[in-house]
Amino acid sequence: MPLMRACARRFIARRAPIDYRIAQKEDMETLGRFLHGEDETAFTLFMEESFTCNPDVFRLLARVRGAIVASATISKHQLTADAPEDWWLSGLYVLPTWRGCGIGAGMTELALQQTCDLGQPALKLIVNKNNVPAVALYVKLGFYEIPPPFPKSASSAETPAIDPHALFMENRIR
Repeated sequence: MPLMRACARRFIARRAPIDYRIAQKEDMETLGRFLHGEDETAFTLFMEESFTCNPDVFRLLARVRGAIVASATISKHQLTADAPEDWWLSGLYVLPTWRGCGIGAGMTELALQQTCDLGQPALKLIVNKNNVPAVALYVKLGFYEIPPPFPKSASSAETPAIDPHALFMENRIR
């Protein structure tokens, strides 16, 4: 693995262009295969979901020489019925070979830019607090810890169970 990662870094050092963008309709099949591989059920569900034209979901991707090396999603949703609708970054995944090359930062910056372009004041995310590299990246990009966004008045029956390793973070864009 270290040899492969070193190769990826040399590739980046030679200034191979990284194409960060919002996935378009023509990207969905390739993105679906990237995310779900040979799992035909998951791939089929992804493809069906991808063509619902939901204006509150954006799939992001990074390509190097045409090959997808990273993906993420930003979407607007409520965590509970009483919580506000917020924009969330989820599913940020960079191929292991390409980790440590700045692609995660580029993907997160694209997510922040898209959220800003939508006129939204903030982008939120949930990360495993034990994922030290990811937490450090998000802090470097201006995210900070926030309490879980559930109303204090919600009963324990209404409040979802929270993973004890979940770290809720936010970046106030505006």
